[in-house]
Amino acid sequence: AEDCCGYSWQPEPTANGSVRLRTRGWEPPLYVGVGADNVLRLVARPLAAVFDVLPLTPLRGANLGSWLIPETSFINVGSPLNASLCVLMERARAATNPAAAMTNLFAEVQRHVEDWISEAHFDWMAAHGLNVVRVPLGWWNLLPFAELPEVGHGPAWTEMPPGVEPSLRALDRVFDWSEARGMRVLLDLHGAPGSQNGQDHSGCKLQSGWWRDHPAEEAAKQSLWVRTGIFPFSDDEQQPAHPAVGAWGSILAIRALMERYGHRPGLYGVELLNEPGDSIKRPFEDDMRPQMVAFYHAAYDVIREYSQTVLVVFCVLYWFDYWAWVHELREPTHFNVALDVHLYAAFDGFDESTPESVVESAAHSMNCKLRTHSYHHPLLVGEWSLSAGLHKATRKFVDGQLGAFALSLGWCFWTLKTEHASWVGSPPWDFIWAVDGYTPDRPNSREHPHMPNLTQWLDTQPGAAPLEAYERARKASLGLDPTAALHTNGSQPPPVRQLARPDARVPYGSLGVPRTSALPKMPRCGRVGWWPLVLLLSAATLALATTYSVLRVLGFASMRALGLLFWTLQKNALLALRCVRRACCGACVHGERRAHAGSSLAEARA
Repeated sequence: AEDCCGYSWQPEPTANGSVRLRTRGWEPPLYVGVGADNVLRLVARPLAAVFDVLPLTPLRGANLGSWLIPETSFINVGSPLNASLCVLMERARAATNPAAAMTNLFAEVQRHVEDWISEAHFDWMAAHGLNVVRVPLGWWNLLPFAELPEVGHGPAWTEMPPGVEPSLRALDRVFDWSEARGMRVLLDLHGAPGSQNGQDHSGCKLQSGWWRDHPAEEAAKQSLWVRTGIFPFSDDEQQPAHPAVGAWGSILAIRALMERYGHRPGLYGVELLNEPGDSIKRPFEDDMRPQMVAFYHAAYDVIREYSQTVLVVFCVLYWFDYWAWVHELREPTHFNVALDVHLYAAFDGFDESTPESVVESAAHSMNCKLRTHSYHHPLLVGEWSLSAGLHKATRKFVDGQLGAFALSLGWCFWTLKTEHASWVGSPPWDFIWAVDGYTPDRPNSREHPHMPNLTQWLDTQPGAAPLEAYERARKASLGLDPTAALHTNGSQPPPVRQLARPDARVPYGSLGVPRTSALPKMPRCGRVGWWPLVLLLSAATLALATTYSVLRVLGFASMRALGLLFWTLQKNALLALRCVRRACCGACVHGERRAHAGSSLAEARA
C-alpha cells in the first residue's frame, strides 16, 4: 500500500532482484524488517529490510463439478444418477434384487466418471488459458467404507460408488493431463464422512452427520452464549469437547490423498472441507466451529508431513462467518494457507430491480468482501457463476465480477460443463458453453442467447477452437473416428499448449529473510501508553454490567436474546478499542514527525 500505518511507502529494488520498502519523505528512512520473533517492525538499517517478492501467476480455472460426485442440479432430469449418492444406495437396497441393483448402480457411476471428462477437455482448457482445475471429491473416492475409523448412524454413513480404484484411476488421468499442459490441480474434499452440510454435492442430501449423529438435537442443546464464544452460565451449557464423528475419517482421506499425490508436480493445493455447515438448518457453522478448528489443525499437519509448498485451503461458506476465522491458521504457525470464498451473485440477495442494479450491487459487494478479508488470509474464489438471478448477465456484470476477483489469488468457475437437460443446464453455469457459445452435444445450443464473451479475461491461445474440434482431433489421433477429418472442413485446432505452471507460495523459512534479535523495536506510540484503552475498557464494562442488570430487573429472562445483545455490545466495544488505539497511534506518529522536523530544522540552522 502506498499509504499505510501513518507512513507513505516507496518500493526500492535491490541489486539481487529483491525489494524493500522505505518510508517516503522521512529522513533518515525507516524500512520494513523481520525480527527474531517473525514480527514485522520498522527498522533503521536497510540490510535488515531486504526480502524476496515472488510473482504469483493468477489462477484461472474451472471446477470439475458433478464428476466424481454427481449433483442433481447439473445432471439430466431423467438420468439414473439424478439423486444424491446415499439416496441412490438406499434405492438399490430397497430393490427387488438388491445385489443386482447395487452392481448396476456402481457400473452406472463408473461409466459416468469415465465419460464425463476427457483429455479433449484439458486441450480446450489449456488453449483458453485455464491453468488450474479444482476437483471436488468424496471420502469414498479415497477410502473403502470398511477403513473409516468411526462410523455414525444414518443414510450418509454408507459405501458409495464408484469405488476407490475407478476413482483413483480417474484422478491419475487428471494429473497426467494437467502436468502435460503445465496446469495445476486443486483437490477439494467436497464430501466428508457423514456429510458436512447435508447437500447432494457432499454425497448425501438426507443428513449432515459429520459433526454429530443427531446434529439438530445436539445443536439445540447449546445456547447462543456458547455458540458465539460467550461464557456459559451453567455447566450443562459447556462446549462439547469430543471431536466430530467424521473428523478421523476425513484425516485418513487427506492422508490417503497426500500419499498418492503429494509428490506430483501438478498438485497445487488441498482444500480441507467444502462448505461446512448451513445457514438455514442446524448444524450451522458456528455449531461445528470448535471441532472444525481442531480438524483443520490436524489436517494441516498431515499435509505438511508430505509437502511444505502445497497450498492448504479452508472454506467458509457465508460472509458473516469470515470474521470468526481472522485469527485461525495464520503465520507464523501455519504457512501457505488460503481462504476459499464462494461468490454467487444469484444467491447473495442483491438488488434485482434492474439489470444495472445487479451489476452495481454485485460488484460493490464482491469488492468489499475481498478487500476486507484479504488482509488476514490470501483469498481464492473457489466457486462462482455467471448467473445474475432474475436478469440475464451483461458484459458489465461479467466485468464487474472478474474485476473484483483480481483482488484474490484467482478463481475457479462452477462448473466446467453441465448436462444440458438438467435444471441449470445453461451458459451461466457451463463454462464451455459460455465461452464457445454452444456445445457439441446439444445441437440447438447455438440458438441459446449467447453469454458475454469471456475471452478478454482469458489468456486465449491464438487459433483456439471450440471443444468439438478438440474432441474430433483427439478421436482421430486415437483412430476412434475415421471420419473425424471430414467434419473439420480442413481446419485443425492448434497444437496442445504448454502453460507456465502457477506455483504455490514457497515455505517462509526458504525466503532468506534476515532475522536478528538486535533489530530495534518500532518506536511508534511508545509515549501514548495504554491508559486510553484502560479507561475505555472500564467504561464498556460498566455499561455492559448496567445493561445486564437493568434487563434482568425488567424480566428480560431470555438467555439466548440476552446473549445476542451481550455479543453485539462486546463486538462494538472491541471495535471502539481498535479505533481509539489507531487514533492514539496516529497522534503519536504526527507528534514524532513534528519533533523530528523540529530537530532537523534546528540542526540546519546550526
